[in-house]
Amino acid sequence: MVPRFHARSIGEVDIFEIQGLFVEPWVQRIKGEMARTLEEGGGSGLLFNVREVEKVDRSGAEAVLETLRSRSKGGILGHNLSAYFIAEHMSPQEPIPIFQSEREAIGY
Repeated sequence: MVPRFHARSIGEVDIFEIQGLFVEPWVQRIKGEMARTLEEGGGSGLLFNVREVEKVDRSGAEAVLETLRSRSKGGILGHNLSAYFIAEHMSPQEPIPIFQSEREAIGY
């Protein structure tokens, strides 16, 4: 399935929603969309919604983590295999929280 990317904001938190396959070569296209969205400004927080990601590879996980590091606060939304695969690539020195709901994440 061709992945879909959508960005929206709630207050000071930008939410990046990815659906489908977040694998090469699609990762490069979505990274470009994410970079353009970040350049336009936005809040201080960033939340990646990966609840509807069917599969993520190493390049997709690294793209999520690299983008999250660009903000002062960030997290991942979704308790699924994709979220846990991304978590496996986190540095122990930079833990990134994984949330079950937007409400929980926005309050973080």
